[in-house]
Amino acid sequence: MFGKILLVDDDKICSFLHSDLLQELDIARQVISLPNGQLALQYVQQHCLAAAPEPGACPDLILLDLHMPVMDGFEFLEELTRLGLSSLIRESVVVLTTSDNAGDQWEADQLRVKDYLVKPLTPESLTEFLNRHYGANGNGH
Repeated sequence: MFGKILLVDDDKICSFLHSDLLQELDIARQVISLPNGQLALQYVQQHCLAAAPEPGACPDLILLDLHMPVMDGFEFLEELTRLGLSSLIRESVVVLTTSDNAGDQWEADQLRVKDYLVKPLTPESLTEFLNRHYGANGNGH
């Protein structure tokens, strides 16, 4: 189980459904939803880059849509890299998008995201993700 998941998606319905699924399956103690990369970047700067961040302040997992207004997912990832947070990308960022475009997948891979999942998130895809990264029961975190 994760302490905190940051869900970054401009689609309010998807955000609601994904947040509901994560909480229903008891995957996280807290799910924070933000509608674009700019607000997510501000959140990460406040909670992960503070002089002495509180334990558990930085999200354990960031589910990131790619195509959003204001700042899209790729711009968000580039800003994290610029801020020296490449390890956060590798360890915590999972692209969650409607795009199964090979070019988007390739670009996300170049930015070294943890995984790339296609919406909608389902109990099966979530279980498969947890098994792939955290062991048989997903409790490796």
